[in-house]
Amino acid sequence: MVGAGRILLVLFAISQLLIEITQAAEPVRLAFSDKLGVSVFAYPDGSGEWCRAKLGVSILVKDDSPLLSQGIDGMLPKFGVTFAEKCPVAAGATIAVYKASDRSQIGKSFTVAKSDNWGRSVPGQPAPLPIAAAPVPPPVPVPAQAEVPPQPVACDHLPVAADYFIAACTLHGLEFRRQGDGIEAARTRQAEASKALQCTPQSMTKVSDMAQQAALRIVNSGAISALMDFTDGMQVECRKAATEQLK
Repeated sequence: MVGAGRILLVLFAISQLLIEITQAAEPVRLAFSDKLGVSVFAYPDGSGEWCRAKLGVSILVKDDSPLLSQGIDGMLPKFGVTFAEKCPVAAGATIAVYKASDRSQIGKSFTVAKSDNWGRSVPGQPAPLPIAAAPVPPPVPVPAQAEVPPQPVACDHLPVAADYFIAACTLHGLEFRRQGDGIEAARTRQAEASKALQCTPQSMTKVSDMAQQAALRIVNSGAISALMDFTDGMQVECRKAATEQLK
């Protein structure tokens, strides 16, 4: 039985190693912007490491991206900040830009350097690939399946959840006071606000609970005068609560 247990442990260790090797060979998405229609990927070298002094980077640009007409030079310093944050040893990068629709390369590959604030080696001109002691394969087009939607995050203490918090708080206040007028409109605002959030289910539940508790405190505090429109008053008080709780 002891021998069989050791064999199982060895097989498990081998399987984990194979998983790590497979994952290491995959491109790593460093940045993306739905507004600009762009995704930035880093590629591993022959050893499976993507984070190194000279990064291999592919930039995937959607066909309706404003960067196709404006160029990406203005974005390179911003991309460089991401390179430095996610890979502190990075001192430069070889970059290739591709269209998302057909994976055709736009222009020539070029280099950027941290010492030049992540600008092109020769501003506005394609730069030749650097001569390295060991050949480094150039970046390749990103496969279509690598384009993935943003992953949900915990947003219960982020300002981006403020609109949802205010809408939910206002709705709960109307429900507590049994205010028939305005409830449907408040529900619609809450539903629309939730669409703009990429939050985990647990985080959304926490924001909803916080909004409900804030609404109860507001209603019981008497902060809304009988002379005020109740819905407007709730929105004002809920906005204050959002500022205090979503930091």
